[in-house]
Amino acid sequence: MSNIPPEEPIENVAPPAAAATIDYPRAGGVLAPSADEAQKAMLCWILTIFFGFVPGLIFFLTSDGKPYLKRQGALALTLGIVTAVGVFISIPLVFVLIGILTYIAFPVYHLVISIMGAIASKDGKDFSPKYLDKICMSLFKL
Repeated sequence: MSNIPPEEPIENVAPPAAAATIDYPRAGGVLAPSADEAQKAMLCWILTIFFGFVPGLIFFLTSDGKPYLKRQGALALTLGIVTAVGVFISIPLVFVLIGILTYIAFPVYHLVISIMGAIASKDGKDFSPKYLDKICMSLFKL
């Protein structure tokens, strides 16, 4: 008939060995940050609300060996640059009336993304807004 051996009862099967704890990279290839890095990244996003691209530039340039802080600084820097360019382009467009909407929309976008970045980085999450992330990766090759 059949040469298949009978299965063992479930209670006799040993449980699998516990997996070793490994620091797996998060989305974007950035390892989980330390509490200090997360706090500095949150500070970077909060200062970006008030000082534009300057805090992002400072944190991007001074983040030696800290990939999470460097990435958050690059994102904040990119947000500041995009907002400044958008507002600058909106000024002549005011005469066409569409500039009024974009002149208001860019600072509101800046404020919302900065607040979302501060909240996400407080918890050490990898914050990457969809279009801003693509612009940042093409500018800074992170």
